[in-house]
Amino acid sequence: MPKATHFPRLLPGDQVGVIGESRFSKAIRWCEQFLPDKWRRGPPRFSHIAVVYRPHILIEAVGRIRLAPLSEYENSRVVVYRRKGLEDWQRKMYADAMLEDWDQRYGWGKIVLLLLDALFGTYWFTQRFGVTSYRVCSEYAAYWWKQVFGDDLVEDTDWKDVSPQLEIDYISNRPDLWEFVLDATT
Repeated sequence: MPKATHFPRLLPGDQVGVIGESRFSKAIRWCEQFLPDKWRRGPPRFSHIAVVYRPHILIEAVGRIRLAPLSEYENSRVVVYRRKGLEDWQRKMYADAMLEDWDQRYGWGKIVLLLLDALFGTYWFTQRFGVTSYRVCSEYAAYWWKQVFGDDLVEDTDWKDVSPQLEIDYISNRPDLWEFVLDATT
């Protein structure tokens, strides 16, 4: 598997999907298998989303909104996608806008809502009771995409309903919009 120093040149706004192996990551994947996802082509694999802030620096929601070195994921299985057609200034604008939430709390309460959604195979609980001021990782990426670009990161899907797996499923099935950059998942 490539080490962070051997990753291709990553650009601001690149979407990084992570296959985590912690108990928490496995629980997220377990929940995701029951959620509606018209883009899914297999069992859920991704449990975390981070966004490239600058080369070798990620912005992510883990406990809090934070910047993290890409090297934290050098032993993890990751996939990276890049939106086609964006200028460098647009990529930077998206990544910089995400810092508005710097050090905000992670949406831990949403994990309970995700579990309820999974048990009932719906997004009803997150849509009705979602706390919008605290976001989980994939919601964070989708929220700021909507704020900066005015459209949904995942087509026809509200940012409150975007899970890590849904985001990667959508992106990987839209080669007209997204460029595959790296697959270090094997």
